[in-house]
Amino acid sequence: MATKQQLIDTYYQQIRKTHPELELHRVLVEQNMARAWNQILHDAFSKNLSYLDFYAKDYQQQTVVQDFTTKQYYTTLPVAIAQLPDKAEGVRAVKDGTQNFDTPVGTGVKFVPISEHEMRYKDNIDVGLSESSIIGYAVRYDTIWYDRNMDAAQAAKKVNLELVVPFDVFTGTENVPVPSGKDERLYALTTQFILGTVPQTQ
Repeated sequence: MATKQQLIDTYYQQIRKTHPELELHRVLVEQNMARAWNQILHDAFSKNLSYLDFYAKDYQQQTVVQDFTTKQYYTTLPVAIAQLPDKAEGVRAVKDGTQNFDTPVGTGVKFVPISEHEMRYKDNIDVGLSESSIIGYAVRYDTIWYDRNMDAAQAAKKVNLELVVPFDVFTGTENVPVPSGKDERLYALTTQFILGTVPQTQ
């Protein structure tokens, strides 16, 4: 697995050989590699999202607050998340902030991703989700909103999140988990995006 900096450096070496006429700024390369990486993630897991846990980063002890007007509880995402083809998007898990491996199996609350429609009508459409030990959550851009089962006592425990993040969230020294065998696809897509935005010299 390569770091973000190594991926960019390798790309620079390749693009200079194939397109020596291009003078590319690092920011432009990083932006277009981010687009390529997000596309690869989306394509690789569009039919099977079960392997995404490997690509998730942990964000512990995130605050749950209550909206002053609506009284609904929510968590502001600590970073941007990848857009993925299911209702949970890049939020792969929400967990009680106090639970760990010492917590007996079958105890505590369980967080379940639901759509906005399901959140509004879940008590009528799914008996299981009406249980107080199950808290539904819906992802909206930069926020996680919880259903009516979230209360002040549970909110005080905070939440632990597992998030799949975009390429630009990684620091230069962090390893970027490019799906196996997709390195060359990453570089090829990056080039396609760049050639669509950088004028070709004659």
